[in-house]
Amino acid sequence: MYYVATKGPISVGVNPKPDAWKYYKKGLLPDGCGQRLTHWVLLVGYGSDATNGDYWLIKNSWGSRWGLDGFAWIKRSGQDVCGIFDYPLIATVK
Repeated sequence: MYYVATKGPISVGVNPKPDAWKYYKKGLLPDGCGQRLTHWVLLVGYGSDATNGDYWLIKNSWGSRWGLDGFAWIKRSGQDVCGIFDYPLIATVK
């Protein structure tokens, strides 16, 4: 959370269930994940919603017709939900 809030986006791998990902429109991505990382997204922020609770805000590469104008919410908890913490990639510029 600190890095995203102070430095910027982080590229992360996720392992959502394919149908849940493909047909996602709003709210939290449904619970349950696949068995391996299958897709890379950009972790751009986080928030809290009265209905859905804490979430990570991710940006997908599939364009603005997917999800919430190209974005999605993944449950944010102390655990590694859908592999979001397994392989974070941070770009550095020298």
